[in-house]
Amino acid sequence: MRYANPLTKILRRGRQHWDHNGTGPELREAFLRATKCRTRALGAEVFASENGERVVYHTCKARPCASCGFRGTLQWQNERWCALPDLPYLAVTLTMPSQFWPIFRDNERLLAALPALAAVALQAEVGPGLQIGVMPILHTFNPKLEFNAHVHVLVSAWGIQRGAMPHIVPVSLTEDRVMARWRRLLVRLIATALDAGVLHT
Repeated sequence: MRYANPLTKILRRGRQHWDHNGTGPELREAFLRATKCRTRALGAEVFASENGERVVYHTCKARPCASCGFRGTLQWQNERWCALPDLPYLAVTLTMPSQFWPIFRDNERLLAALPALAAVALQAEVGPGLQIGVMPILHTFNPKLEFNAHVHVLVSAWGIQRGAMPHIVPVSLTEDRVMARWRRLLVRLIATALDAGVLHT
């Protein structure tokens, strides 16, 4: 039988076995935080609109906790690394002017299009003849839980040059050119939504 948040329940019920001076201070602190994961004790954020309200309780981010996203994030990262080709990679972060944040906050379809738009921007920068590996990851909030739409992208440092005899060549990206192309695509996306009458702001 499955239980929700099993580790948290085990720690709460067996607290007398670890919450004492015989347990290392770091482990004890991690366990204490895990017992409060997703509860009022760690605080919460309230997100509300005319359509409803949602309370999101803070997670503990303790390493042993299986109830919050921290462990899941580590597991996801490990799975992605196993699936990726054994190549060097470039880390690219695509940001936007803060004036655009409310537009993407209020238009979920536009927000969902950002990872694909990032891939288009980077592929276009290296040219149509060079095929690169691109893994975009959309981030919508900063550590203070303020809405801040941006895309983190993992780009292969080597690409396949198409042609009669395909071969592998290094990938070269210029920061200013990538950002200029990315922001042109953002403006085009917003303008297209505006012309189609589907932009809400």
